[in-house]
Order: sequence, then C-alpha cells, then structure tokens
Amino acid sequence: MKRYFLFSAIIVATALFGCKSSSQNQTVEPTPAKDTVVEEPVPAEITAIDLGLSVKWADRNIGASAPQQSGDYYAWGETETKREYSAQNYKWYKNVNGDILLAKKKFGPEDDVASVKLGNGWRTPILEEIKELIEKCNWEWIEKNGIPGYKVTSKTNGNSIFLPGAGFFDGDANLGGQGGYYWSFTPEGISNNADYLYFCDHDIDWNYIDREYGIPVRPVCN
Repeated sequence: MKRYFLFSAIIVATALFGCKSSSQNQTVEPTPAKDTVVEEPVPAEITAIDLGLSVKWADRNIGASAPQQSGDYYAWGETETKREYSAQNYKWYKNVNGDILLAKKKFGPEDDVASVKLGNGWRTPILEEIKELIEKCNWEWIEKNGIPGYKVTSKTNGNSIFLPGAGFFDGDANLGGQGGYYWSFTPEGISNNADYLYFCDHDIDWNYIDREYGIPVRPVCN
C-alpha cells in the first residue's frame, strides 16, 4: 500500500509539471512542431497501417471514430471502461494484510482489450513493439484537427499514424494533459506495474505504472 501511494504521487507530479524521461530507455529527439495538419476523412472502421515494422499499427485508438480522438480508457488487463480508475476497483488487485497484491499471475488474450473488442488478430502491443515504433520511425509533434499529438512516420516506407496526447485517468480525473500514455501488454515483472509508451511535445519514451490507471490502447496486428 505504501508503494501505491508513493507511485501515485510521482506520476501525478509528472503529469502536472511536465514530462520526465525514463532512465531505462534512450530518449528520441522529437521533430519541432509544424503548422496544424488537417487531413481528409478516414474510413469508419479501424485500419491496419504498415509502417515497415514487425507488426502493423492501427490508425486509431480503441473506441475512437477518428485518429485524433482519444478513444476509451482501460485499466491494464481489463476489457471494460469505468467511470473511475482506482486500486479499490481494479479487477486484479487483492488486499492482503494492507498490501496490494495481484490476484492473477498469468494474463492471456481474454484479458487483452484489443483482442476481446476487435478480434481478427488485433491485440495490445508488447513493449518490444513499442520500442521498435520509437526507434524506427520519425516523430513529429503536430496538431491534427486541433488535437495535439505525434505524427509517427516510418523511416522505411513513409507511411504514418497519428497518436493523440490523450492523457490518463486516475480516479475520475484526466491528469495527463496533452501527454500521451499508451498501454503495452507487457507486465513489469511480477509487480503491480505494467509498461507503457509515454510522450509529450519534447520527449518520447517508455516507462511503467500501476495497472489500475485508465490509459488508451493503440492496437497492433501481424
């Protein structure tokens, strides 16, 4: 329990006072912002974009009807949205003598919101696929239809996706501002944490966070 409150204080401070690079991964220098980009209407259904990587990335978040929309927010390993995201209502926590522990150790497709909601080979990316996206694409901070985020362009074939800065939910409040938070399906060891992609206008990185927070998902497929 003590670890939960300490980590919550750290992540909230990060959201309020600006992004901080993780020491675990080399920071990618983002491209300076350019003029607002307004693009043509996109298909109504989620589309797989080939960026020349090991997986194809969806053109939008789960629950979004367009690439610039934040879509829905999910706690890690849960498949339904909630009004509030907390340790008290997280599906896979149990309280043992005041310590918050995981009630489940192994997670599969039935716990992956992308697999459950979309089917057809869609899933939440693992950390290695997020690292690949960071390292093998050019990242340009733009506004798409008034929404800030990154245009992520393949260094191989020039195709791109847009990742909006959709923030994250702690309780019933979005504390992330214009920062981008995106779940991976990679747990951080046997702890209560899971890995995620993080970015703001001057930083792109990955880190780990407690699983109960509400965070968007950008799915991938093979």
